[in-house]
Amino acid sequence: MRNTLPQTYHRMTNWNIKSWSGPAPLFALLAMTAADAFVLPPLSFQLPLHDFDHSYHCTTPTQLQIVWDPRNAEVGSEWVDFPTPSQRTELKKEAKRRIARKKMPLYFFPNEETDGPWSLGTFEEVWSLLVEHEMITLRGICRKDRKSVYQTALLFCGELEDMISASQAGADNDEGNDDDDESNTVTLPVAVLSYQGHSALIYCPTLPTDHPDKFLLRTSVGQKNVWTAREKPLRDDRGQIIKEPRQVMDE
Repeated sequence: MRNTLPQTYHRMTNWNIKSWSGPAPLFALLAMTAADAFVLPPLSFQLPLHDFDHSYHCTTPTQLQIVWDPRNAEVGSEWVDFPTPSQRTELKKEAKRRIARKKMPLYFFPNEETDGPWSLGTFEEVWSLLVEHEMITLRGICRKDRKSVYQTALLFCGELEDMISASQAGADNDEGNDDDDESNTVTLPVAVLSYQGHSALIYCPTLPTDHPDKFLLRTSVGQKNVWTAREKPLRDDRGQIIKEPRQVMDE
């Protein structure tokens, strides 16, 4: 129900990442286009102080409010799973193409961080790769416990996602923005697309839609079904289509 949505639901209406700014970031990452420089939100966060707990369990995927028509942000938006099943399929196909072209970035967890907790430097390095490529493969997850690979990947992505949100919230407070204004809140989801062995494929839509390297996701969820079946032609007893007699126009 709408009033019981988990915190993993995020609003993306009026998404304008160029509005991100903040005080003395730990690092600033730029994705350059031919005409302009696209500045992504700096991550200025602290590592969580709680003890790492493998009992962490996430039963629902990251949620995202998608704008169906990028040219009109006020048209048809609803809460949907992100990525949707069709989007997940397209992303995995794109991942195979990048792997075949040897253009899939890889990140190897240090031995001491194979199953967490993770250092600030690790989060920064992964974030820098996502900023440039949106999709990367994490390697060396739970080297001694293969059954915990998926849950550990979810935990890592969840913590990175929370840090992005905290960084934006701090920037909004420094600028004096109203915390209750959801339209100014930008939260980037970090999703686990698939996992195999001790590796996981993750995705974060960091690039703007007009970036030349952006992989555009499309969906029909929330749109009216405009497709209608064509009328079947009349057929005779032999199954042949009955052609209508031509009308002769009067001269």
